[in-house]
Amino acid sequence: MNQNPADVIYVTPHFPKGVQHIITTGSCHYIGFINESTVLKYPHDEGFSDALKVECAILEQLGKHPRIIEFKGKHEAGLLLEFAPNGSLESHMNKAALTKEDKLRFARETAEAVAHAHRKNVIICDINVRNILLDAELHVKLCDFQGRLLGPEGETLCDGGASENAESSMPRHNQEFADARTDIFALGSTIYHIIEGHRPFPELHTIDDEAEFVRRYQEGLFPPMAAELGGTIVWKCWEGRYGSADEVLDDLVSLESHLYR
Repeated sequence: MNQNPADVIYVTPHFPKGVQHIITTGSCHYIGFINESTVLKYPHDEGFSDALKVECAILEQLGKHPRIIEFKGKHEAGLLLEFAPNGSLESHMNKAALTKEDKLRFARETAEAVAHAHRKNVIICDINVRNILLDAELHVKLCDFQGRLLGPEGETLCDGGASENAESSMPRHNQEFADARTDIFALGSTIYHIIEGHRPFPELHTIDDEAEFVRRYQEGLFPPMAAELGGTIVWKCWEGRYGSADEVLDDLVSLESHLYR
């Protein structure tokens, strides 16, 4: 079927000061290459977006951590961030055969990032392999922080509007609600994806079959996974049996240590 030219939306990319080329583009933002150590995240439309204001506040709260993409300061057009030369974990998994050791390390490093975020009162709201970047040594750098920053009493100080895809979303009455438990559920789905090489229920469409994802998760019909590869940990994430991401991390560290005995 021929598409009506009037229905085609053309987006003309713009290049703020210092951007040499665009590495990738998301639904709302570009990632522009500045140099071998730095990129610029900036909106499709010129001007500093509300989403980036939230991400800036969250990154400032997170501070420096080896598993979090480094925030290098504000730019007139967006946020200056650490350049991760090996791209996303998703793309790395698609082109490289991972060993059991690789998979468990990536899972553990991702849990390190989530545990740190929670200690800093940050709810990520969108944990998945696309938002896990890899540095020059193939270590995890969690990115894309447009979730929620909480105050000392648990109140929401700012909300970037991020949410999980169906395969990572804990069933709940209010889909707008998010807390450490919903992040841990999504962490479980992400660990599953890392270990198994595909997301939970790959036969389902993440948008068209959302109701079926909800039904299966509500009924506890989780996909099987070997305990020695983290299956017990993933199921505990899905079943809400962890009180914190630190507990998930402790179990992953223990599982990884058994691998090297």
